[in-house]
Amino acid sequence: MSLKADLVLTGGHILTMAEEGPASVEAAAVCGDRILATGSSAELQPLIGRDTRVIDLDGLTAVPGFNESHSHLISAGRIVKGVDLYDARSIRDIRDKVAVAASQAQPGEWIEGVGWFEGLLEEGRFPTRWDLDDVSPDNPVILSRIYMMDVINSRALELTGINRHTPDPIRGKIDRDPSSGEPTGLLREDAKRMVRDIMPPEGTADVEALIEAAIPEYLSFGVTSVLDPGVTPDMIRAYQNVYRRGSLHLRVNLMPDFRDQYLALREQRLDHMGISSGFGNHYLSIGAAKLSLDGGLYSKTADLNEPYLDQTDVRTLGRIPPEELEDIIFDLHRRGWCIGVHACGDRAQDLIVDAYAKAFERQPRTDVRHHLIHGYFPTPGAMQLMAKHDIIANAQPAFIYVEGDLCEQYVGESRSRYFTPLRTLRDAGIVVAINSDVPTAPTVDPMLGIYSAVTRKTVGGITLGDEEKISALEAIEMYTAAGAQVTMEENVKGRLVPGMLADVAVLDCNPLAIDPEELIDVQCLMTVLGGDVVYEA
Repeated sequence: MSLKADLVLTGGHILTMAEEGPASVEAAAVCGDRILATGSSAELQPLIGRDTRVIDLDGLTAVPGFNESHSHLISAGRIVKGVDLYDARSIRDIRDKVAVAASQAQPGEWIEGVGWFEGLLEEGRFPTRWDLDDVSPDNPVILSRIYMMDVINSRALELTGINRHTPDPIRGKIDRDPSSGEPTGLLREDAKRMVRDIMPPEGTADVEALIEAAIPEYLSFGVTSVLDPGVTPDMIRAYQNVYRRGSLHLRVNLMPDFRDQYLALREQRLDHMGISSGFGNHYLSIGAAKLSLDGGLYSKTADLNEPYLDQTDVRTLGRIPPEELEDIIFDLHRRGWCIGVHACGDRAQDLIVDAYAKAFERQPRTDVRHHLIHGYFPTPGAMQLMAKHDIIANAQPAFIYVEGDLCEQYVGESRSRYFTPLRTLRDAGIVVAINSDVPTAPTVDPMLGIYSAVTRKTVGGITLGDEEKISALEAIEMYTAAGAQVTMEENVKGRLVPGMLADVAVLDCNPLAIDPEELIDVQCLMTVLGGDVVYEA
């Protein structure tokens, strides 16, 4: 008896992302959870048996399932279950959304929201406690900016005990009214913890619910794999529980959190765990260790070689003591851990890449792969070392769309044109993976990142550097095959070729055959995970 396929996708335009062989095929056959064969519909006809499910793509385009190589899945669950502020274009919009949530909440219940960004608000300013007080007088409110800041109402301030006399934390700031000295409700960096620490703790069951709420969101956009960075032991436990009961319909790679307050526990955790990157299976696995060196560009906490235009000059925030950086990186490296470090500014990136390079020089090895997260303005020296040691650039082009309108105001025209320079990185021989970094981006939809990488357009219609544009095919490759390289899984996923996992996203049009301006509107109609159809529009 000849082998028959369990599933055949036929009559379409399938972009294989193959390193060798045809770049596109008409049909793909699946046996179990793997691609069995690809070719023309006629060539695959003999693989169709009585029990084979045949899906006629009717000319639609299919691509490998998208690999979200840096995306906070649990935070995405909070967006689904909380107050979504990504489409807020005024403080009035924020107030209206909070008012609706307050009307549905029990007295005293915390109201959480995420996604506001002052650059998108018509008032052109930060929201304050006074904007929120009258729409939620009985409920404490905490609303997260897309990155590095929270705004809370007066009720939340009362509960935390923050007042005009409260000192700023070492790595944070409590914004204050210049005339009265009273807190405005805006909390930056570590000041956010002053509130988070007094909020009702999330139990494991709560985190499990967030995971399960987020999974359908990812699948609806053709995302089949997610790297969740900075997970705590409680989060890992929640993921394991979801997996055990058969509800983890997504491939998740976990980056244990070794940042900030967890840095001091690093050696204890590593010694007690007895595992390293790669432990697990194709549905749930341990990935790189997550560290952070600096902050963010628009909170003016990115560590830059040259100051901001207003002469703000940041030198490492103490997230990793400079004198310990090389030893910490090498310690993880020698233990067999892949490493991913958050470094936005070019100086921070130089420091991290240099530490990676020295680790490889002290102990050459091919069983680990390190990556750099963000890296907005890579220097020639950093890129040379990245190419030499196969250090991956893990970038977020959707930030161009969301935040790009303010970039020139912060760092000037020349640096703005070079923000997240995908063309320069690729031409330097560096593997570049792209992703959303939700909740910093407004959606897990890969097409926003692909649109941003190809057009470099901001939400306001400004183009940040024509010379850094890439093609739609290159962007898709960065979101699929390159994403798999971040987790050292390029031999099992990211391409639709025989032997690879049968993870597929079916799109409503061919991204290579449309005007780049239309990429942002491309929809996912079907998602296949390991040969099973897990989403249909």
